[in-house]
Amino acid sequence: MLLNQFGVKVILIMEKMEGETPQNMLLEGMLEIISDLFNANLAVEVWKGMTQKVKLGYDNGGTPPYGYRTEHIALGHQNTKSV
Repeated sequence: MLLNQFGVKVILIMEKMEGETPQNMLLEGMLEIISDLFNANLAVEVWKGMTQKVKLGYDNGGTPPYGYRTEHIALGHQNTKSV
């Protein structure tokens, strides 16, 4: 809907929508809201996973903070974790 205000035509490949009918505008709006909800939920779940990983003492990646170093521990057959 926002793209339409700037003259950008949106073509949905997976949905069979042709023309600018009120029904298609409603469907497009609903799909946008569902996508936003999915993305917001995914962000929350990723944050929970990263928080849990830190609570267990594991590294989330990136450069360690000043004064820390990353070590790799063996978990089993060719599996390691960074702590």
